[in-house]
Amino acid sequence: MADYILNHFELSQYGLLRSQVIKLEESIREAEEELAELNKYNMNISPVLTGMPSGNERRDKIADYLVKLETDRQRLNTALAFLIAERDVIKYRLHRIRAAVNKITDKQLQDIIIWHYFDGLSIGDVAEKSFTSASSIYRKISKCLKCEA
Repeated sequence: MADYILNHFELSQYGLLRSQVIKLEESIREAEEELAELNKYNMNISPVLTGMPSGNERRDKIADYLVKLETDRQRLNTALAFLIAERDVIKYRLHRIRAAVNKITDKQLQDIIIWHYFDGLSIGDVAEKSFTSASSIYRKISKCLKCEA
């Protein structure tokens, strides 16, 4: 795997990507619950119906229900697979960004980037937390991102 290049855009997207993962995980959980509910109903239906009148060109409501259950199950499985794949792609991007930041040897710069881009602190708050000036913070970040490019 080639080294990941840090840039302002990727770093500024970190919080958004993290919130997308949270939303995707909620959607995955909901889809899994709905799928489990469908499976529960499906297991209570017997495929062999005795003593029932034949269809005689009338629609069989139980057969229609079973077809709907299977269609819904396929739709949910497809949606679930898509959600999981999308979440995994975003998690991979987050991992690569985090790994690149972890490779920064200047501990103060690493903290500045984490506080500003990952924790969402303003430059002023980062300056206050690191006991330095805002202009110094801007210079450090700018220098780091230029060196990485």
